[in-house]
Amino acid sequence: MYVIAVANEKGGVAKTTTVVNLGAALVAQNLKVLVIDLDAQGSLGLSLGIEPAKAPFSSSDVLLKNSPNFQCIGNVAGIKGLDLVPASRDMLLVEKFIPMQPDGEFIICNALMQYHTDYDIVLMDCPPSPGMINQNALIAADLVIIPTLPEFLSVSCLRNLMVVIRQVKIQYNPYLQYRLLFTLYDRRNRIHPMFSEQASNAFKGSVLETKIEIDTKIRESSVRGLPVLKTSPNTRASLQYQNLAQEILPYVEIQKGHTQSH
Repeated sequence: MYVIAVANEKGGVAKTTTVVNLGAALVAQNLKVLVIDLDAQGSLGLSLGIEPAKAPFSSSDVLLKNSPNFQCIGNVAGIKGLDLVPASRDMLLVEKFIPMQPDGEFIICNALMQYHTDYDIVLMDCPPSPGMINQNALIAADLVIIPTLPEFLSVSCLRNLMVVIRQVKIQYNPYLQYRLLFTLYDRRNRIHPMFSEQASNAFKGSVLETKIEIDTKIRESSVRGLPVLKTSPNTRASLQYQNLAQEILPYVEIQKGHTQSH
């Protein structure tokens, strides 16, 4: 099982959109995928047609109520092989609760161990804020995908997250890797191609080649509670997320040995 955290302390960078559509694209590669919402807003569930308030369980059951493992909704959005753990508003209490628990840093890691043979890939939608939830996710992860706009202010906001990633690598998870993913990319905007090239040089080897461009089809699919691969399979956005899935697959194979030991 390969675990990916999708994280950025800045909101509005398409974290949830990335989890939904990358998850669907990986399922299309015949992989079994679990997506976990760790954000109290519950946007991941909504984007897959699930009203968080009506779900009988949530990720907070593990982080707040000491449930030993995540419960999930199977074949969400009618996609066989895509399972969802929704979030709830109770996640707002988790930051205060985790430090009081013995080995609280490893709650997510321990809960995921029980799914080691059930899923090929786990994708976690992290909240847009620093704290123990994000640290828990990073400790459990093999890879952090960081969606970001190809603009100065967006990339400059990554400093705190980079510090946390370095700390997690030193203290808990030496195999953790990170990759930047440029989202809401606009080729017509002169700044975006120029800045993405500069950032690729600055973060050499840590920027994904695939760029997710602005596409109204993504917003339309979210409103319908479905991935864009299902609503508009031949559009630019759909093809780009399929390309992203292809780019991610080698990481899964290369790190398989590390994942097993981790």
